[in-house]
Amino acid sequence: MKSKAESFHRIRWVLLLAAISLAVALPAMQVLAAAGIWQSYVVINGVYYDANASTGNPDFQNQNLGTFTPSSAALLLSGGEVKTYKNNGTDVTSARLMYRVYPVGSPSGGFTPVNLPFAENLPNAGDQRWAQTSAGIDLLGALGEGNYTLEVYFEASTNGVDSPAT
Repeated sequence: MKSKAESFHRIRWVLLLAAISLAVALPAMQVLAAAGIWQSYVVINGVYYDANASTGNPDFQNQNLGTFTPSSAALLLSGGEVKTYKNNGTDVTSARLMYRVYPVGSPSGGFTPVNLPFAENLPNAGDQRWAQTSAGIDLLGALGEGNYTLEVYFEASTNGVDSPAT
């Protein structure tokens, strides 16, 4: 028969091991569950720019889009594309490109959304492509003479389900 001290010591070790197991398992569940964007592109005048991708396309970050005279040239935001992943019951329900144009060095104004409709399921289970490439948004329309920054980011909405990994 074991003493109370030995039993207490054994229980304490079991609880410690359980706490360590939980501490290791919870972050792993967070990594395996949920959804997000793993690749994104901006499409301007029909040209794909890598926003968060490493392809043969030009990078969007720090890209000089050129010099334009509004009456003689067009700078059209055709849209964008994102590739998303989803796991363990979480579902991506929509995606958007958010953009704004402002004078260089003076970030201002709200972001305008461009809906990126569902395009297709990709070969890897849970991966999807969302895209809009014919939005035709005139980025020069209301701008005066000067230098401007086009700022973009991407969003994806989910169903809010985050089932534990099995």
